[in-house]
Amino acid sequence: MHMSRFRLVAAAALAGVIMSIGVAAPARAESSYGTLRGDIIDPDGWMQQGLAQIRTTRLSDGEVGWDTFRGGYSLVRSPGRYLVEARFECKSSGGCIQNLYAGNTPYRSQAQIVTVTADTETFVNFTTRRGGSISGTVADATGGDLSSLAAQAHLVDPVTNSLTSWSVRASVASNGSYRIAGVPAGDYLVRFIPGGFELAGAEYWNEADWIADAELVSVGDESVEVTNIDGSVGAAGVYAARYSGADRFAMAVGISQEYASGVGVVFVTNGLNFPDALSAGPLGAAYGGPILLVTPTSVPAVVAAELERLDPDTILVVGGVNSVGPAVYDQLATYASHIERIAGADRFAASRNLISAGFDEAETVYVATGHNFPDALAAGAAASFEHAPVLLVDGHASTVDVPTAELLGQLGTSRIVVVGGPASVPASYLASLAALPAVSEVARRSGADRFLAASGLNEATFPVADVVFLATGMNFPDALAGGPLAGAWGAPIYLVQKNCVPMSVISEIVRLQPHQILVLGGPASVGDEVMGLVPCGA
Repeated sequence: MHMSRFRLVAAAALAGVIMSIGVAAPARAESSYGTLRGDIIDPDGWMQQGLAQIRTTRLSDGEVGWDTFRGGYSLVRSPGRYLVEARFECKSSGGCIQNLYAGNTPYRSQAQIVTVTADTETFVNFTTRRGGSISGTVADATGGDLSSLAAQAHLVDPVTNSLTSWSVRASVASNGSYRIAGVPAGDYLVRFIPGGFELAGAEYWNEADWIADAELVSVGDESVEVTNIDGSVGAAGVYAARYSGADRFAMAVGISQEYASGVGVVFVTNGLNFPDALSAGPLGAAYGGPILLVTPTSVPAVVAAELERLDPDTILVVGGVNSVGPAVYDQLATYASHIERIAGADRFAASRNLISAGFDEAETVYVATGHNFPDALAAGAAASFEHAPVLLVDGHASTVDVPTAELLGQLGTSRIVVVGGPASVPASYLASLAALPAVSEVARRSGADRFLAASGLNEATFPVADVVFLATGMNFPDALAGGPLAGAWGAPIYLVQKNCVPMSVISEIVRLQPHQILVLGGPASVGDEVMGLVPCGA
């Protein structure tokens, strides 16, 4: 890979979210609605201006509502099961934001699910918690202004051992000091980042450049301040690199060379069409194997050489004989001690069979239409991050079919993330998924276009990422081949245009503050402007 270091300073600023603020008035329950109401109890006068933002998420379709109140709240909602969250900003100097779910817990895994019933009032109160604090100093290895930096803390869920959606950042003072207040007792991933719209090389505590090397900060008591949590920004830098090759087959080989010889499994699929392999990415991530591309009638020489080097135990051929012909299958069999074909009567059956072969159970399943590729490509890395499969469905259907429902039941799936808007997967299909006996939550991740959809999906999935992948949104092979590697590295894949990066993607990169930006594909599909993060419309 060719690698270069750069520092980005974008001219645009991130847009703020404007919330309407007012004193809650009693709401009159209507015939097909229920009322959700409660008090915001602030015993220590901790809240800034006495304001709380209440967020409700309907678990049957992921519909989200944000409202801002003072002292108490009253919301009219459709009947259903809801995740209810309150967000407070405190008066203390420094970063001080607290998120609590119903049940007064900062952990989503411990939240009480609230049921709203028609013509009924349901009460949920929230009580603020003073919390502990984390403090220290931050240095700038690039010699910049210290007051342009920030410290960020991410709470770790003790049940799932993953980062929660709770995070808070505090600005750094001109002398390099910072203080994050109001933090619930727990373990935190603390990161030091640029404070503005720029990339400069984030660092974790304790002097770790990568999340795998980071040491957690424990706040054992909500009245205690944990001090001397120091760090710096800029030492590690931010680098751009490209995976490319003479064609899509060679490009996939370039990614495969990140894997050592003796790999357990290699996935092989048709590189000229997309449906068969869209579900293979999360399996590749789970089993630690790459995806290689062939034609229906031949194994390109560069792929044959890579199989010789990899010396896999198993080759899984994804697709029927029309996708990967018998002669190709026989040639592939010479490179491994075991070979197996996973196929189906159509792309949907192939996807189900592939998931059945790779997952014994899956609490979460990502669902995308099998009639196009952008949604499923973006879903692959996000699903891998959550150890979930990507299931292709018939987005032209109005309801879920019996084989798909049976598979979800066999996997014990309770949460489904549908990727794509109503044009890809209609609302009636979501409703039929939500009606399945074991399913308790269905969420939709979508956007006005494929670029915004991928950005929104990744924003909802990745709290942090040391690496991000960029791939063309106009074709499938590059992102397809990069899926297992992105999943293995806990990295998102964003879709870009040929010669520029959508602002939604740039905003996401700034949010994540990665050390590496990896472009998938040669200049013919992703130009050098993308490596320089040139924004579209510039």
